[in-house]
Amino acid sequence: MVVSIALYTNLAKLKMIFSANLTNNRLEIPADFRNSYEKGNNNLESNDFLILKMNNRIVPGFVNIGNDRGRIRKRVRIPKMFFSPGKTDVKILSHIKTKESRHDKNRFFAGKKVDLYYAIPNRDIKGSEIGVGMHKKELFLFRPSILKAVKIKRYIETRCLLEIMGLYQGEGLRNAKRIQKVQFSNNLPELINKFLDFFETLGLGGEEWKINVGLTGNVDGKRKEKSKRYWLSKTKIPEKNFRGFCYTKTFGNLHNPMGTCIVIYDSSVLAHVFLSLMRRIEDFIKDEDGAWIFINGLMEADGSVETKNGFLSEVNIAYDTAQEAKFYRNFIEKYLNIETGVRPNKRIVLFKKYIDTGDKWDVWYKLVKFNVFRNHCFRREKLIRGFLKHKKTRIIYKCLKGLVDDFATTRDIMRTANYNQKTGVIYIMKQLEKQGLVSIVRKKKRLIYRITENGKEFLDIYLKNQYAFAK
Repeated sequence: MVVSIALYTNLAKLKMIFSANLTNNRLEIPADFRNSYEKGNNNLESNDFLILKMNNRIVPGFVNIGNDRGRIRKRVRIPKMFFSPGKTDVKILSHIKTKESRHDKNRFFAGKKVDLYYAIPNRDIKGSEIGVGMHKKELFLFRPSILKAVKIKRYIETRCLLEIMGLYQGEGLRNAKRIQKVQFSNNLPELINKFLDFFETLGLGGEEWKINVGLTGNVDGKRKEKSKRYWLSKTKIPEKNFRGFCYTKTFGNLHNPMGTCIVIYDSSVLAHVFLSLMRRIEDFIKDEDGAWIFINGLMEADGSVETKNGFLSEVNIAYDTAQEAKFYRNFIEKYLNIETGVRPNKRIVLFKKYIDTGDKWDVWYKLVKFNVFRNHCFRREKLIRGFLKHKKTRIIYKCLKGLVDDFATTRDIMRTANYNQKTGVIYIMKQLEKQGLVSIVRKKKRLIYRITENGKEFLDIYLKNQYAFAK
């Protein structure tokens, strides 16, 4: 095989022709060619990363330095998946020094997007080096110890990243001893497809994913075939990527008799990079909204809603280890200002009450306002119905509905809300003022109430959800 390599530097524009050994996927750089390149302070060191253009295809390469009978030899190793036989034109587009620091918290964000080039840490959770090669708006992720690379997009929406991190925290494979793949499992097609859509925006489409199905109970050939067809049609993953079935009690599921879908991307490089980002989740939280987005993903994966006689009583989340429980509690109390509790069956009562107000209803209103469980219809409906039935919700609605177009006095509120006690109405309206739902002005001996923007937002949320969910 003959390869011509054109190497562009600040000093010269050169072209050399030499032989390449296809069996071990290496391009050997001739000494005179290498010396001309290194004149421009571009010294090639072991494990340096090159981005090449071979036959109009962007390809990653790894520099390897060896000693052959006292003569220094420098080669470029190319992963098999990127190598193609025949005459090849090679252009070096970029040269990345793996020993140079790249991780920079001050450059994480580009508007509403995360710049993954600066966000991805220099080392993974085991302390091994992570290499990132950049070409225009694409990144090549690699670990110098492994001759593999994954190509992804450089920029991703911050909201999408936070929500997927929440999902993966709940249902993803995060065992540090088995970081060989990215794996996510759930029994809802909406959550599986949300996870796959995220990686597709990064450039890792469905054809590269594998799929397993977890079943429990009585399993026969007809059920297996039906479940297989169901998940292949929902995920659009090719049938050739179907790996098989898993049979275990942990996949018991009341909401989907088709079992649990397990999607897998076989790449230790991507798995290490993704888990390293998750270990630094707080670096991506800029405000309370960001924290709620992460919590929404976590709740959709592992959360639950408890009701008594149709009334909302508790919202909680499952955890596996004491360390995980501590992280959840600290995160929620720090960013959302919400008190948490722990139940003996490995569930955290995440939304007990607000630390400032001591009111549990305020938390439930936030859950509804931030559209938590937006992709989990069953839990979402349960949350909304319980919230609409809550006594405080109905009282606030009665008091606010007469304030939409004009101001009102205490007697006006008593008439529209059908209350008889004047002192009770005044007390309620003062509580609503503390919550920012109304404003109160005293004119002579009368109290005048006006609805605020927050109050109008409450009415809008109440009426929209009442129309969608209330019987």
